[in-house]
Amino acid sequence: MTEEKKRIFYVDGGCSGNNQRTIDKRIMISAVSDEKGKIVKKTESSGGSNNIAEFQAIFDCLFFAKKQGYKKIEILTDSKNNTYWFHCNFEKLLKKKKLNDKKKVYEIMLKIYELKKEIDAVLKWIPRELNKAGFFIEEENIKNNYCKFLINGNPQG
Repeated sequence: MTEEKKRIFYVDGGCSGNNQRTIDKRIMISAVSDEKGKIVKKTESSGGSNNIAEFQAIFDCLFFAKKQGYKKIEILTDSKNNTYWFHCNFEKLLKKKKLNDKKKVYEIMLKIYELKKEIDAVLKWIPRELNKAGFFIEEENIKNNYCKFLINGNPQG
């Protein structure tokens, strides 16, 4: 019996409108790429922050791996904050005072916790300039000119 090859993925996320006081006027984008830099999953949603978008990308990566039947993966991120969130316990995280949307982070954390039961996932920090998913996020932010906000539930440019 041969051992399954470990799949490598890069994850990143960004949020336009981070300066908006109303969280649901922000737009988060999350991206997962394979080891060659091809985007395999992209998610766009309202609310959150850059950190939450990056955390969403980790969930998206795990969910993608599960759908593909991968049992062993390595996730590379340039977010030190998310390496902490990935490995910490819920209570410690939720006691942090400076957390934009604790409910959203907690929801993502629970989903990640469940997927980690099925997938042998290792999360590692890498410098920003090596993050292949980060290139996509940067292009999206430039293309959208950092001015995409939700107005009445619809993205506006």
